[in-house]
Amino acid sequence: MISRTRRPGGFTLVELLVVMVIIGVMALVILPSFGTGSDIARIKTASRGVMQMTRYARTGSALPDADGSRSDHVERRIAR
Repeated sequence: MISRTRRPGGFTLVELLVVMVIIGVMALVILPSFGTGSDIARIKTASRGVMQMTRYARTGSALPDADGSRSDHVERRIAR
């Protein structure tokens, strides 16, 4: 009869699968928190755009074009 006195080096398949499951569960817990950060940034960017458009509407000036230049098709009203 052959007796096993020493264990061969390396990990068993079960040990590797357990580690992979643990890493997967940790990733599922951590990843949604990264998504909320980008959502908050997107909301802030949108609100800044709305505030800028409101500011332009109140002053009566034209909005800047996409390249940043201003084409004043609308007469600028100057508050006196």
